[in-house]
Amino acid sequence: YVIAGTVILVAGFAALSIIDHETALWYVGVGMVLVGVGVGMSMQNLVLAVQNTVALKDIGAASASVAFFRSLGGTIGVSVLGAVLAHRVTDSITSQLAAAGIPASSGGGETSSLNLAALPAAVQHIVQAAYGDATGHIFLISAAIAVVGVLAAVLLRPTLLRTTVDLEQ
Repeated sequence: YVIAGTVILVAGFAALSIIDHETALWYVGVGMVLVGVGVGMSMQNLVLAVQNTVALKDIGAASASVAFFRSLGGTIGVSVLGAVLAHRVTDSITSQLAAAGIPASSGGGETSSLNLAALPAAVQHIVQAAYGDATGHIFLISAAIAVVGVLAAVLLRPTLLRTTVDLEQ
């Protein structure tokens, strides 16, 4: 289940890596289902494997460690991928505005908020396209990272489920 789950996760990220601002919602939904199935098949089974490899008295600490490092990895991933997304969106908007002959202001002194309704239609399309196109790149990076998960799952030592409670008599 863990290996199949990580492979399905990579497939989901790979499917989402080709999305852009014109991708149909059904396609995005299929990619998201694949990612959800992959995470569901792998995450809980990894927790179960950890819980079955430690002494009963250490199950709480082992489970907490898994949860902590999962949260830490998620935090780092969101930060890094968010920075990549922001960089790609900024570059795309700047280049597309220049190509359209629209001056890109730096917002000198004004607060920055993205209110698409307040923008002219041409600029709205540029902003929407920039975000839509940059999102696929994020999933491509995620797919590459998930390949490491597949390798780790393949190298994972098989563990039998606990059949007894190892309490001292």
